[in-house]
Amino acid sequence: MSAHTEGRGGPEQDPGVRIVPYGSWESPIDEEVVSTWSATVGQGRFGAVAGRPGVWFTQRPADSGAAGSRTVSSGPAGSGVAGAGTAGADAARSGARGTALFWTSLVDHTAPIRLTPAGMDVGSALSVVAAGPPTAGAGAATPVCGAPAAEAGGEWAVMQGTGDVVWVDAGTQRLRALSGSAIEEHVRTGVPLPIPLLLPDGASAPHCEEPRPGSAERPGPFRYGDLTVTQGVLLAVREDPRAGSVAVVRLDPTGTHPPQFLVEAPTRFAAWPRLSPDRSLLLVAGWDPPRTPWEETALFAASLSHLPASATHAPRPPVSLPPEPEFPPAHARQIWRHPDAAALQPEWVSGRSIVFTEDSRATWRPVLMDAKAAFARASGEPGVPLADAVPLLPDEAIREALADEERRLRRTDSAPELTPLLGEDGVGGPLRSLGERWFLPAGGGRRLLAQWRNGTAALLWAYPETGDVRAIGSDLDWLRLQDLDEERGLALVTGGGGRRADGLYLCSLVSGELVPLVLEAAPGSLSPWVPLPFADTVGGVPVVIYPPRSGDHRAPADTAPPFVVRAHDHPADQAVPRVHPQIAYLTSRGMGVAVVNGTGSSGFGRAYRDDLRGFEGEREVQDLLAVARGLAAEGRADADRIAVWGARLGGVAALRALADPDTPFACGVVQEAAPAAEAPAGEGPQRPVALLWGEAGAASAETAHALAADLRRAGLPFSLHFLAQGSAPDAAAVTYGYAFCAAIMGFSAAPGSVRSVLQGRGRGGAGGAAAAHG
Repeated sequence: MSAHTEGRGGPEQDPGVRIVPYGSWESPIDEEVVSTWSATVGQGRFGAVAGRPGVWFTQRPADSGAAGSRTVSSGPAGSGVAGAGTAGADAARSGARGTALFWTSLVDHTAPIRLTPAGMDVGSALSVVAAGPPTAGAGAATPVCGAPAAEAGGEWAVMQGTGDVVWVDAGTQRLRALSGSAIEEHVRTGVPLPIPLLLPDGASAPHCEEPRPGSAERPGPFRYGDLTVTQGVLLAVREDPRAGSVAVVRLDPTGTHPPQFLVEAPTRFAAWPRLSPDRSLLLVAGWDPPRTPWEETALFAASLSHLPASATHAPRPPVSLPPEPEFPPAHARQIWRHPDAAALQPEWVSGRSIVFTEDSRATWRPVLMDAKAAFARASGEPGVPLADAVPLLPDEAIREALADEERRLRRTDSAPELTPLLGEDGVGGPLRSLGERWFLPAGGGRRLLAQWRNGTAALLWAYPETGDVRAIGSDLDWLRLQDLDEERGLALVTGGGGRRADGLYLCSLVSGELVPLVLEAAPGSLSPWVPLPFADTVGGVPVVIYPPRSGDHRAPADTAPPFVVRAHDHPADQAVPRVHPQIAYLTSRGMGVAVVNGTGSSGFGRAYRDDLRGFEGEREVQDLLAVARGLAAEGRADADRIAVWGARLGGVAALRALADPDTPFACGVVQEAAPAAEAPAGEGPQRPVALLWGEAGAASAETAHALAADLRRAGLPFSLHFLAQGSAPDAAAVTYGYAFCAAIMGFSAAPGSVRSVLQGRGRGGAGGAAAAHG
């Protein structure tokens, strides 16, 4: 049975399978399962403890119980993968729900060891994009008291050799540390860890007057992120929100000295601080709003003559950190910029040269540049020629390597046929989380291990000197490079696919064999209810299709399922096949889901991303409409039962798609739409909408109440749910969204589903007249 028709009954139906209309299938994937399949895995690094090779990683434990919500009135009425588990399960049961730092052995990785205590979780509030009102200018005295940003990263680092660990405390945004000797003793003997050391912020740093609720400590005055050990020195990007400035600082993991101010970034945002091998030159990438780091970034360098050289790359600075006032901050000079091009991840590959990836040629490609010559020229030294950025990998070699690997996989029948899509992004992508990597130098800079993105993802071994490229096959549809162990021939990646749960994997650089270390979801016996997604094109738009799938239900022959067309949550997102708990909740009940890679998505080349610029709120909305019409025209979906679903920025697109006079959507589900959700006068939604929001007291609740009032005035049915504090919002949202679609589209919700409380008056979508409430 093909992916297009799976779920339809026929004359040779298994006797144990029930024939039930699409949308009404009973499913074991309930709200509790969705919440426990959401143990998000963060960045990982190789590192030995007590002589045992292992891996450091972060994970946010999943909720151990079903999430809840409360319904309020806006008016008068009220692939299965075995062999690995989720590291956060025990932490979730103990009530510790923040992101924690773990270590696990490469030999026995079934019981990861949590190292950060409850209440001192890992999380940085340093973001990579501007959000909300502009930062207060100089003279503002408001320190950082907010929660960690959604798009943050680089919140922790491990010192090679000593094993000292430093992380950003999510509750206070201050730096914490544990010594390598204490961690080693804990791993070897099980003795309790000491209370983590609180690193100093600086003598003149002010603090919030009151501690955060539930915390005995005051938040710090700075935001730290992108903690990086480079040439044996621990660096971090530090934001001072009072001045609206960003700097690179040197950290002392022992806490003996306060952070040493090295250079102020000449831009509002900065990432990837990297020291040259002799520690004389510091690189950093930077960008200014309104541009994002995937639209335009530049590279800067600063001379650090006061940092001692280290020919041996010792794991620790050979001398103590001097007091901060001893040396003036360095001056950063621009060494590379190209209009409308984004430079990512500068890495030193020799004493003079760096490799970085940039997309001035329409896709991201690694390039080589003499950074010291570029800095000398930028400093005004006479007679220094222009330092060109030389492309390293021929396009033809990359495509030939990918084709060779695809042919090899085809011979072993271990991969589905690939669907050609629009284009490719190459070696790079939108910077979502500080510390992200798309390539890693190896062999003393003579080789590169790189991830290639062209709709899905692949690993490449590249030899710049010869131009040779070899693809490493695996069945991951998406991956993010984390670290490289050349001695063992292993790459550490986070990734997943339509037949592999998202998680942290070891990947053999010889065979591509994957070993799961820790997973976000473990379907196990529920695998027959997990959809088998595939990339496709519908209505001329690239999508990922999740067909209905059940282990014990089928639909009557010659019927089409109700469908959800889902928009991206964030700009420049990319949908790839993956084990998605929210989507599995819907597909296991007989609904199909199409996740749209509309105009502006990443993964398909610079031109496709740039096509949205100047047409925000138009072209991505037209893509949602085109996909819905295409699903109906091709007979994949019931034309009268198609819903649009969007969260955050996608919620805005969903509302605009529902406002189209000829909208093909029967209803919509909107999760926490951005404040820009207000539609122009007379252009509000034309169909019923479920509004699923955060806490009723949050500032964004005003948007939800305004939308509900618009729907009531338009005479449209709607529901408004504020998700309870402490719940798993996505798990709760999908249960209410599904129930709302069933009520509006007129099919019976599966047994055990929550009841959608409709408000407002008017007719539903395909299901005819909705009951009047209100």
